[in-house]
Amino acid sequence: MPLVATFNLRAFPAVRPLPFLTLNEPDLDTTFTDDGEPVRVIELIPSPEPNPLETILDEESAAETQRIAAQFDQYLGKERRLRRLFGLLHSGITRPKALARKLKLKVQAIASLRKRLARRLAGF
Repeated sequence: MPLVATFNLRAFPAVRPLPFLTLNEPDLDTTFTDDGEPVRVIELIPSPEPNPLETILDEESAAETQRIAAQFDQYLGKERRLRRLFGLLHSGITRPKALARKLKLKVQAIASLRKRLARRLAGF
C-alpha cells in the first residue's frame, strides 16, 4: 500500500525569496555624489569610530562635567556625607543598597541624604 502524505498548506507560512547577497566589495556598484563625482558605495558607510570632531566635543564635555562636579563638591563644603554621596553618584553608583553599603548607612538614611543633596543641588 503506497504511503500518501497530506499537507495542510495553511499551516506553512509563505516562502519568501532570499535577498541578494553581495560577498565582495568590488561587486558593489558605484554611485555619484551631488556634484557628479563617482564614489564607491563602501566609502559612504560611516565609520563606527568617532570622527575627530566628535572626539574633541566628547573631551570638552567631559572636562566641563568634571569642572562643574568639582565646583559643586566645593559648594558642599564640610558636609562629608553629602560630598561622599555625590562622589559615589557621580562615579555611577546609584542603587540605594550599594550606596548604603559604601557609606555604611541604612537604606532609609540614603533616601533622606539624597533628598538633602537634591536640595543643595537646587541651591547651587
